[in-house]
Amino acid sequence: PRVLAQVARESGARVRAVKRELAAAMSRGDLDAADRALATLLPNEPLPAEVAEAAGMLHLARGRWDEAAAALARAPRRDANAEALRRYAANLAA
Repeated sequence: PRVLAQVARESGARVRAVKRELAAAMSRGDLDAADRALATLLPNEPLPAEVAEAAGMLHLARGRWDEAAAALARAPRRDANAEALRRYAANLAA
């Protein structure tokens, strides 16, 4: 149990760091840095909800419609604007 708690803390800290890096890169308009930050997450892990909205916005900016729709669907904030962006991406992916 102690080892699992340690792993969970480290994973949470890593996700928070990626979220900060991703948000900072997006606010600067540095899509390459945002892609690099997102790439530091393990590729076979599901996208953490904490970074889903920022990842969705990055995918929208890059024209990666399927990825944008999937990321925005995982975002914890599901207000009308977020839902409209998700539907926009899904429609473009179709």
